[in-house]
Amino acid sequence: MKLAKALVDILIWLRVFISPFLVFLGFGFFVWFTLNKTIKADILCAVIIVIGLITSVLITKRIKKRFGLSHFVSRVNASPELDNLD
Repeated sequence: MKLAKALVDILIWLRVFISPFLVFLGFGFFVWFTLNKTIKADILCAVIIVIGLITSVLITKRIKKRFGLSHFVSRVNASPELDNLD
């Protein structure tokens, strides 16, 4: 049972982590394509992606400390407009 809980916790952590990371990753690749794939673009893209990695970890740690990851994800996924279908 502990293994299942650990696996679920890891998957929830990755789900919260991946959202802000994908934003930075997309921005980094946009910069890379915009600057025509030069060495300068490679370095700038890498810096943006590393900043995104660090920011995503910090955001995830803050959410975990403040709300708890499973509680946060359940609130994000909740659909209150579907609760009252009467």
